Order: sequence, then structure tokens, then C-alpha cells
Amino acid sequence: MIKLNIFILLIVNICFLACNEPESTPENNNEFPVQLQLHPVDGGLELSWQEAKLKSFIRYRLNRKAINIGSNIGDTTWTIDEYAQTKIIDKNLPFTTPITYQLTIETQSRNLKSDEVSFRPKGLLVLENMDLTDFIPNPMLNKIYFIERLQNEQRSTIFDDKTEEITMGNTLSTGSWIECQNNGDVAVIASDKINIYDGINLKNKTELINPLSQSFTSLTWQNGRYYAMLENYTICVYDEQGNLLQQFDTNPFSGQSLILRAVPNSNKLLAFVQNGSEQAMIVNLDAMGKIISHSYYTSSSIFYFKGNNMKISPNGKYIFTNNTILNQNLGRIKTIESEIVFSPNSKYLIYITQSPKKEAHILETENFSIVKKIQIDKMNVSSIGYYITQNDEVIISTSSFLNNGKRPRIIAKYKI
Repeated sequence: MIKLNIFILLIVNICFLACNEPESTPENNNEFPVQLQLHPVDGGLELSWQEAKLKSFIRYRLNRKAINIGSNIGDTTWTIDEYAQTKIIDKNLPFTTPITYQLTIETQSRNLKSDEVSFRPKGLLVLENMDLTDFIPNPMLNKIYFIERLQNEQRSTIFDDKTEEITMGNTLSTGSWIECQNNGDVAVIASDKINIYDGINLKNKTELINPLSQSFTSLTWQNGRYYAMLENYTICVYDEQGNLLQQFDTNPFSGQSLILRAVPNSNKLLAFVQNGSEQAMIVNLDAMGKIISHSYYTSSSIFYFKGNNMKISPNGKYIFTNNTILNQNLGRIKTIESEIVFSPNSKYLIYITQSPKKEAHILETENFSIVKKIQIDKMNVSSIGYYITQNDEVIISTSSFLNNGKRPRIIAKYKI
């Protein structure tokens, strides 16, 4: 009888222990019972983990924290009450901000935390400890030039948008502004001279000397020739070795600060003025690039023909000036209250909206309809640069002031 009681008691004790054992990983385990996994997917980032079958389970809590680069925008918390739900998709990733995730299992007795897992999307890079004031894209060569302006020189950093490699470029001369030309060269424009650099490594190629006392106002390249406009409306023509070939006086063209641009796939140049003069100028070239004539264009919609930001699409079909897109005949197509950039294949254009929220809008030029929107953080951004690559990828770069006075550059890449 005594042996039987002991046997029954042993069975009861075994049953009690088994019934009270956690369904899976014990809560007294010092190690985190599940591991957080990150997987980029279309439309966002998938976060997944193993099921936590704990009897004292209360909820999952998933925290997203923006790595601090002058802003903590992007911090978010999700709570999940169902232990069987082990996956979510973060569809609202913060723009140009590296982030970390941490998963917490809340139980009745304690909280179990995972290690923090960092995520930095492909194409998202941060250039820190620099004061990079200028963003100059060169889509023809898959390059971005970041410029640090100093008193007597300009230091350059080169980003290759195809390989995502960053290299230090050569030191550039000082000048009023820097422009990329249709042949891939980079021009530093000063009032008395223009220095031309190779777009691959920014090595100095040649120098265009101003033959007159009037300042340079713009430069454009077409079929092996450089055309520089001066304040007195003279156009100077140079070869690629820097030799002055021609001086062409366009008077009596009236206005201020002419902006001269080559019209792709043609033997023409186009000029508008900044002050809203009632004329635009068309310059005709011969097969050798020599200026042979010029004519004037007057229109009731001439209001649109001004601005130092004039751009012509690479296929020559569209012109952008004074927040307005024009066709080849200088007729108005669409107004866009922002600076635009055409894609290298002229299929798309991109611009930034400020209201009701800051977004990058990408339009198809066939019917000028929006095909993609990219939300931009409302962080303390001091400047934004943007363009479209040869592979139809969107590059957006922002900079913001930090407490140390530096302005780090953040580069983000998106597929259209």
C-alpha cells in the first residue's frame, strides 16, 4: 500500500511540472528567445521573428529609432498583442536616415529585448565631418561632386552613383559657380576666366580666357565647341583646347545677364534674359560650330522667358525657365513652382514640392503625369539636391547643420 501511494504521488508531481512548463522557450532563459530579421521588400522593409509561446505573454513591442544625424525624426513604436503575429512591413521608412530596430517581448514577469539591428538601404550613404556646400550632379558620367568652398580653393568629393564609391577629387579653382557641360566636362566660371575640368577625376583640362572687360555670364558646349556669353551680349567661341575662335556681337539684344544654352540634336543655341525682356534669341551655327546668324523671338507669353536656371531636356524637346516648361516652339506646357531636372533619356523629370508636404515628384514627360512620389523628412535640412541617373534611379541628397558647424551630406537612391 505504501509503494502504491508513492507511485501515485510521483505521477502527480510529474504531471504538475509538465502542465506548468512554458510551451516553448523558458522565461528564465538569460538569452533572448527570438531573433529579429530584416528583409527589404517592395514597398518597404519586412521585419520578422520567431513566435514567443509564453504563458505570461502580454505583447510584442517593436521600436524603430533614427540614427541621430542632426535629427531624431523617424522614431516609431508598434505594439502587437497577438503572439502568433510574427511579421510586419515598415512601409514608411524615414527618408535618408539610417535606422535601428529592437524587438521587446513584454511578459507578466519581465521584458525580453533583442539586440538592436541596424538598417541602411543600398544607396544610402552619409558623408560626415565635412562642410559640403555644393551638390553638382553629372548624370552623363554617373557622378556627383560635393564641393567644400574655402577662401582660395574648392575641395571636391566625388560620388559614383553606379558603384557607390566615394573618392577625393582634385582641388578646383575659385569661381562664381560650377556647371556640368553636355560633354561631361565640369566648368568653374569666374568673371574673367573659365576653368574646364575632366568630369571623371576633376583634373584640369584647359582654361578659357575672357578677351574683354565684361564678365562671363554663362557657358554651354555643343559639338566640340564652347560658347561663353558675356555681359555685353558678346558670345565667345572656343575649341576644347581653350583657343578663342570667334567673337560674335549679338547687339541690339536687350536685357540683363544672358543665359545661353545649346539645343541638343541641332545646330542652334538659345538665350533668354533674366529681367523679362520681350525677346528670346536663337543663334544658328554652321557644321563647324561657327556662329553664322542670330534671330529674335517675341511672344505674348514672353513672361516665361527669363531666369538663370534655364534647362533644356537632352532630347531638345522641352525647355524649363522661370518655373515653366515650354515646348520646342517656346509655347507653354506646364507651370511647376520648383526647380526641375530632366532625366538623361528625357523620359522623366523631378522636382521638390514644399506644400502641403515636402516630397520629390517624378513625372513622365510624355503626358507630364506623376509616376512616383518620395516623402522627405521634415528635418532641419539646409539644402536638397536631386537628379535622375542613366538607369532611371532617383538620387536625392540632403544636408543639415550640426552643432559642430559641419553640414554632413546624406545620399539616398530610389528606383522609379
